[in-house]
Amino acid sequence: MVSLYDSGIYLVNGTEIVPESESGKVKALTGKDADQASARKGTIAYSILEAHNTSGDMEHLKLRFDSMASHDITSWVLYRQPRLRAWKRSRFLMY
Repeated sequence: MVSLYDSGIYLVNGTEIVPESESGKVKALTGKDADQASARKGTIAYSILEAHNTSGDMEHLKLRFDSMASHDITSWVLYRQPRLRAWKRSRFLMY
């Protein structure tokens, strides 16, 4: 099932979705105040951008040319690797 939200959400403990309008519930579940800036730093996208940022300032990103394409290539290799192994096993040996 897909749910649409008009504002942001918090994902608590990887399972609980709390709409931004109910941010008080985040404190009840985690004991921490819901802070949008610190929640943004906890995302996978933020960690990838931070790792590839060469400027040192997350407000003014300076990314390397190939930083975003490398993850796509990695997933393609992981997808194709089992097929390549099967192909190598099925080849005829020639002497």
